[in-house]
Amino acid sequence: MSRIASSQLAGAIAERVLSLSRVQDRLRALETYPASGEPVPERQAAAEAVLRRALAALSSREGYELAGRLLAGEDTLAAGSLESSIVLQDLAQAGLAVWDVGSGSSQPTPLLRELFQLLAVAVTEAAAEAEAER
Repeated sequence: MSRIASSQLAGAIAERVLSLSRVQDRLRALETYPASGEPVPERQAAAEAVLRRALAALSSREGYELAGRLLAGEDTLAAGSLESSIVLQDLAQAGLAVWDVGSGSSQPTPLLRELFQLLAVAVTEAAAEAEAER
């Protein structure tokens, strides 16, 4: 895989880690009695957690297909099915989608774009290797 794809993925993961860190900071600022000295997780551990969560959200057929439709600009909640909204919620919680429940609009995040690009390259390479073995 190309170094460009990897660095763009790293940037998207770093952006998500920073976003989560800011949310944690805001939550701590709102607390009347802050937690007793729990250390902020290391950046590498946080990045790994973000990547694991994103991959888990894409691991189901429904999650992967919905993410593909989201990237294609299709209506991700056509027919308003409960299953689609649960899968979209999972993608949003993993940082792969921005979903406005009130308006029903959803958009892919840079993390989703970079992961799909990286996965497309990996699938293409795997198919080429499988073909070469035949």
